[in-house]
Amino acid sequence: MKDEAYQPPPSGGGGGDAASHDAWMNALLVAALFARDPTRFGGVIVRARPGPVRDAWFRRLKAHLGDDSLVRRMPIGITEDRLLGGLDITGTLNAGAPVFRNGLLTEADGGIIVAPMAERMDALTISRVAAALDTGAVRVERDGVSRTTPARFGFIAFDEGAFDEGAFDEGKRPDETVSPILVDRAAFLVDLSDVTLRQTAMPVSAPMVERGDVTATLTSEQLTASVALAAAFGVTSVRTLGFFAKTIAALAEIASREAPNEADIERAAALVIAPRATQMPAEDDQTEPAPDEQDEEDQPERQNENPDAMEDRLIDAIAANLSAAILDRMARGKSRRGAAKATGAGAQAVSQNRGRTVGTRRGELNGKARLHVLETLRAAAPFQRLRRQETGPTHHRLHVRAEDIRVRRFKDQRETLTIFVVDASGSTAADRLAEAKGAVECFLTRCYSRRDQVALIAFRGDHADLLLPPTRALARAKRALAGVPGGGATPLYAGLEAARALTEQAQRQGQSVNIIVFTDGSANMGRTGPGRAQAHADALDAATRLSISGASTLVIDTATRPRSKAREIANALDATYMPLPHADARTVATAVEAIAA
Repeated sequence: MKDEAYQPPPSGGGGGDAASHDAWMNALLVAALFARDPTRFGGVIVRARPGPVRDAWFRRLKAHLGDDSLVRRMPIGITEDRLLGGLDITGTLNAGAPVFRNGLLTEADGGIIVAPMAERMDALTISRVAAALDTGAVRVERDGVSRTTPARFGFIAFDEGAFDEGAFDEGKRPDETVSPILVDRAAFLVDLSDVTLRQTAMPVSAPMVERGDVTATLTSEQLTASVALAAAFGVTSVRTLGFFAKTIAALAEIASREAPNEADIERAAALVIAPRATQMPAEDDQTEPAPDEQDEEDQPERQNENPDAMEDRLIDAIAANLSAAILDRMARGKSRRGAAKATGAGAQAVSQNRGRTVGTRRGELNGKARLHVLETLRAAAPFQRLRRQETGPTHHRLHVRAEDIRVRRFKDQRETLTIFVVDASGSTAADRLAEAKGAVECFLTRCYSRRDQVALIAFRGDHADLLLPPTRALARAKRALAGVPGGGATPLYAGLEAARALTEQAQRQGQSVNIIVFTDGSANMGRTGPGRAQAHADALDAATRLSISGASTLVIDTATRPRSKAREIANALDATYMPLPHADARTVATAVEAIAA
C-alpha cells in the first residue's frame, strides 16, 4: 500500500474553516489507528458536545472496528460489583455456593469501553480503570471470592465538561476536565468542538486498518529526534512518549514500510504531541536551514544524518501547524491536562439517609439507616448451605442474620462558594482590584466542571458592597469588576461582616464556603466613625465572629511590606496568611485550591 493512501486531503476541502477541517481529518486518522489495535494505544479522549458531529466520528470508528467488534458502554455511577465483578446473588442462592459474575472491565476484554461524560467519573472508578489498563487484568477480593480475570481493552472517553454554562464567555475555554490519570493513559486527544456537520459529510479516503505482516521499527536517531521533539513542546510524560513511538510505527505499518520516515514522525506528532503542547520551542539562532527536498530513493541517507537536523525540521513543521486554539491556550499558560479534581471540590459530608450512595457498611435497622437489600443478600449468600445444615430442614429457604445486614452509605456533595473580599480603598486600590479580577477569572475557569460559585465584596469609605452575587458566569464577573472606583477610608470590619452574612446564607443552603480577603490590614474606619485603633478593634471583632462559621479562609496581605496588622486579622479569622506584595492571579488561584482541598 502506498503512503498516499492514508495522507489527509489538503486543508480547506469541503468548505468550512481550514483549522477545523484539519481537526476532522486528524480525528479520522485517529479513529483508524485506534481501531487497528485499541490496547496498543490505550484510549482516546474526545472533546465534543453530544450531537451529530461526535456521532459521525464514532460511526467511522465502529466501521473500522467491524460489525463483530466488542463495544461496552460504562454508565456514570457504575457500581463496584458491576465494574469489577463479584458474587452473582441469584446464582449463589440457587446453587447454595458462591457463583462469580464478571464485571464490565472483564466483559470488555479484547474490545473497547465507551465512557460518556467522562469528566464526571468519580476518583475510585478512575483508579480501577487505570489499574486494569496498566495490568491488563482485574483482581477481585470480596464476598468470599478471590479471582483474577483478564481485562485488556481500549477506552473512549467523551469529555463534555468544556461545554458547561459559561464556558464560552469571552471566547475562552477552560482546561479539559477529564482526569489526568485517564489522559495520561490515552494516546490521542481529539477536539471536535469546532468541527461542523458539513465537514463530517465530506468524502475521505480512509486508511487501511487491517494488521499486516509488516512490523515497523524506529531507528535510534528517530527515537532521539522524537524525544527531543516532545520535550521542545513541553511534553515529558513517559507514557505519552511511548504512544508517540507506537503511533509513528503504526503509520509506517499502514504504508507497508518497515522503516518510518520523517513524514510519519510529523503526522504522529500532530496527533499525539501537538494536542498536549504546553510551550513553543525555544528560538535557536544557530539552527541549520532545512536541506532541499529529496527524492524518495534518498530517504535512507536522511535517516543516518545528524539527528539534530531532523529535530529542527520536525519542530519547525509542527510549530507551523499548531492550531490557533493550542497557541491561545499556551499564551494563557494553560496546559492541556485534566482537572485535578474532576469530580468536584465541594465538601463531602457522609450522611445516613441523603445524598449519593457511595457504598454500604454493616449496621442495624434503627429507623434511620436505609437497608441495602442486594448487599445484605450478597453477605448472606455464601453461608446458606452451612446455615441449612445447622438449622435442619425448614420451610425458610433463605437464612439472613443480624451480621449480614448492610445499610447504605451516602455522601452529600456540597457546592462550594468562594467569596473574594477586596479592599478598594487607598491609592493602590486599582492594583488590588486588578489582582482580584485575575484571581476570580482564574478560579472561575476551574469552577465550570465542578459547578462551584464565586462572589465578590469590595469595601471602601464607610461601607461594603456585594459587587458580584454568587455566580459561575465569567462575563458577569468581568462586568461587575470593571470600573469599580477606588480610594477613601478602609472599613475592614464592614467587608468581614458582609462576608459573614453571605457565608451564613450559603451554609443555610448547604454550600461549603471559602473566603479570600485582599487587604493590608490598615483599617481606619470603624463602626462609630474614623479612628485607627477603634477600626482595628472592630475588624478583629468581625474577624472573630466570621471564624465561628468554620469557613476556610485565606488572607492576602497586599501591602508593599508585610504588616503585623494583616497577620493579626488572619489569626483572628483562623486563616491562612499569605504576604503577597505583588499578587499574581495564578498564585492566588493555586492558594485558593489549597484551602479548598
